[in-house]
Amino acid sequence: MTLGQAAQLMIGTPASGGTVHLGFVSTLLGLRAAGVAFTLVDARHERATARARNALVATFHARRSFTHLLFLDADLGLAAGSIERMLSHARDAVAAPVPLEVADARDERRFDIGQAVGETGPLVIVDAVGAGALLLSRRAVDALVGDATSDGRVYEGPPGAGDAAARVHYDVFRAGAFDGAYRSEDAFASARLRRLGFAIHVDPAIVVSRREPTVT
Repeated sequence: MTLGQAAQLMIGTPASGGTVHLGFVSTLLGLRAAGVAFTLVDARHERATARARNALVATFHARRSFTHLLFLDADLGLAAGSIERMLSHARDAVAAPVPLEVADARDERRFDIGQAVGETGPLVIVDAVGAGALLLSRRAVDALVGDATSDGRVYEGPPGAGDAAARVHYDVFRAGAFDGAYRSEDAFASARLRRLGFAIHVDPAIVVSRREPTVT
């Protein structure tokens, strides 16, 4: 049995309005064929991506049988083997490099990852990463929840959304000013992970599919 098959994976998808793309569906079908146990949880009731990710964190935190939370956005697709590879690294935070929807002026793809600060084996350690395809361990999620709770960053979720046990949401993903600049919710979560002692890894060998970018 592989580590991927032993994991109890929750796939968390914001999916505003419940719309997903064919690449996303193909990913789920591939995981099922590979024998990877997973449960798909969406947060279609939350229109703001940051609040949707917070709702998914709350659900994962409440359902203690899950070992890993994989944020996977509804417009992305990747091979089931790539997700198994992410799990096999046995790291607390591993991301796949997600191509941005907008290319640069030379029509070259850019990726939703920050600056490289180190490397370990096949993985690059970065200072920040987008959460479009981000795998977090139970330990990392619980640490983020504990950090938000101790900091007073908690609020009640909308009525009728998700598990009753997950009605308390934790503001893990929040946009705002910190470190001298106004930053995104993904940058905030990345910064909190690093301050909690977790390295953020990216596997550059993983290919993530997305809609073709446009040039600005």
